[in-house]
Amino acid sequence: MCPGKKCGGSKFDFKNIRYFCESCTNFYCRACSQSLWVYENKDSENKDRPVCRCMQCQDRITKAENELREAMDTEEFPTVNKVLSGILAAKMDIDVKLQFQAEELHLKLEKELDIRNFINSVAHVENYKTILKSVKTLNEKKEAAENLGVKLDPQLSEDVNQCSSRLISERNLRFKMDNMHVSSSTHATVEELMDLIQQAQTTIVAEEYLKEADKLHEQLNGNLRAREILTMLKDYPQREYPEPEPLDAKGKPIKKDPKAKPKKKKKEPAFNTPEWALELDAVVAQVKLIDQLCADAANLHLEKDFLDGVAEELKRFKKEVLYRKQQDEEARLEAEAKALAKKKAAAKKK
Repeated sequence: MCPGKKCGGSKFDFKNIRYFCESCTNFYCRACSQSLWVYENKDSENKDRPVCRCMQCQDRITKAENELREAMDTEEFPTVNKVLSGILAAKMDIDVKLQFQAEELHLKLEKELDIRNFINSVAHVENYKTILKSVKTLNEKKEAAENLGVKLDPQLSEDVNQCSSRLISERNLRFKMDNMHVSSSTHATVEELMDLIQQAQTTIVAEEYLKEADKLHEQLNGNLRAREILTMLKDYPQREYPEPEPLDAKGKPIKKDPKAKPKKKKKEPAFNTPEWALELDAVVAQVKLIDQLCADAANLHLEKDFLDGVAEELKRFKKEVLYRKQQDEEARLEAEAKALAKKKAAAKKK
């Protein structure tokens, strides 16, 4: 008797021939079964494989194929995985070409999801010493997928390259920061750190590391500048300053005897002013700058011995700046007096 619903349970005889359903392995009458041609394998050009299925099995297979196509259209791994896994578990004899396309897409989505998840996992890395291993793992995942014939989404390939570049830049920056000492900074180390910062900015390294690097760069620069200025101040020649005029009990200059012969001024030796200090404003600027840098001593890692040396030089330069201002003022008054005398002499000739 046919188990199909269409015929109402007809009996098999020499007229009512039995048809074998390859899917459920039961026998059905002609009205409750269907014979059709399907592809033998994924590379077949023609449908040259005959199959016979009952109507229920054919409907179930058709429904499964439609669900699989809809799942594939979403291009979402969980959706494709759920539908395809159900079909494979049930061992449904769906279209071989469709199954191959689904398995190909399933593998692609699976590998892409794995790579994306890994990229997300290294968005923040606590220990930079693991970064190079992470970069290697990421690129191995990409290479393994390509070796399986997976054509990764172009944007994902770009994301892999960008992530690798970012991680390498971050590792190089954090490694250098970890091995730099503020008190021994040089122009080379300052420039090297700046190059790494610029590279990190280009590859979009996390803002927290860029801020740390900027702070360290300022510390290196400040410490180096302070040491350079102190060297400049120390190399500035010592000067013998004239004795101050004697004062009376009230603190006023003692009046000189008009009949007394003026003392001859002692000829001062030539003073070799450094090129950087030829302008008094430049000297004042350097003195002011090192004073500001020393005010930030803890941040710039300036030690006590250094600060003591700076204090000693600032005391000397306070006197030096005052002396040079007096010299400039005397020179100005002398120039004005000469100009006035010249003007009077010219007027007399007229």
